[in-house]
Formats: sequence, C-alpha cells, structure tokens
Amino acid sequence: LIGPSNFQIWKLWITAKLWREKVLCVALGTDTCPITSLSISVEEVQKWMEWNERAHGIIQDSISNA
Repeated sequence: LIGPSNFQIWKLWITAKLWREKVLCVALGTDTCPITSLSISVEEVQKWMEWNERAHGIIQDSISNA
C-alpha cells in the first residue's frame, strides 16, 4: 500500500495473499482468539496467536513507508 491511489488493488492483493496463507479469517476478525473459552487447549490458543502474528506480518510488510 502506497496510499489512497492504490488502495483498491492493494486490498485485492492482500486479501488473496492472506487467503493463500490461511490467515484471512484472523485478519478480518471472523476467527477470534479462543482464549475466552474454558474448553480450549493452550495449543489451540498458541496456534491462533501464530496465525495472528503471521497475518500482522503480511499486512505490515505490504505497507510502504513512502
């Protein structure tokens, strides 16, 4: 993302990239952290945290400083 001028194409690109990496639902907020459920294992929470970090990194890497 450089700015408003390329937002629409960036949005399409980042959506496809997040989907390919299987973290789109985390980035969109439809797959939320399961930490509030007592029946969820530590491993499942850790897996979600890894997905969240991956999604965040992908988005952050796609934003230009310019």
